[in-house]
Amino acid sequence: MTQSIEAAFAQRMVDFKEFIQGVSQFSVKGDKLSKLRFAFRIYDMDNDGFISNGELFQVLKMMVGNNLKDTQLQQIVDKTILFADKDEDGKISFEEFCNVVGNTDIHKKMVVDV
Repeated sequence: MTQSIEAAFAQRMVDFKEFIQGVSQFSVKGDKLSKLRFAFRIYDMDNDGFISNGELFQVLKMMVGNNLKDTQLQQIVDKTILFADKDEDGKISFEEFCNVVGNTDIHKKMVVDV
């Protein structure tokens, strides 16, 4: 299942089966780690296993639109990378992502009630 989700992201296309598999991550039965992996993949746009400064900027820009100036958004991105990037390689690994986001209850909010 994970491979099909990754393939869908790489091709920027999703068929019905892949859509259902992706949505299943948000079921009540979906475990925390699966939800964190799914969330991480949203930010890891080039699928290299890391969230770069540019990727974080692009995803947050899609979320906030024009509500923030690009300079303000870039400051948020830079501070986020500094906070999360424990090995100081300039990007966020899945482990670093989990260390920051995994300590919250965000995975409990990633549920679709059908």
